[in-house]
Amino acid sequence: MGLDKGFKVPRHNHPEEQWSCMISGRLEFSTDEEPDGFIVGPGDVVHFPPNAWHEAVALDDVLEIDVFWPIRPQLLGPLTAADGSPVDADSV
Repeated sequence: MGLDKGFKVPRHNHPEEQWSCMISGRLEFSTDEEPDGFIVGPGDVVHFPPNAWHEAVALDDVLEIDVFWPIRPQLLGPLTAADGSPVDADSV
């Protein structure tokens, strides 16, 4: 997935586990466990357990690979943010 610098992934969670594998650029993630955030960059892998709330901001243009287990059915249809508002799947 590619994200432009400054793009914000809204706070959300999902029942699937997620691994984010950073290829290029930096993301600043925030979670309930680390509300002040942490920065990941090329070569880093971040794991989110099922139902973990998380959000991110692209500090640079980012290229990453997200892996979900099991597959997220929402990725096959419309995505929604934590507040229920629609999220464009092509932008996250």
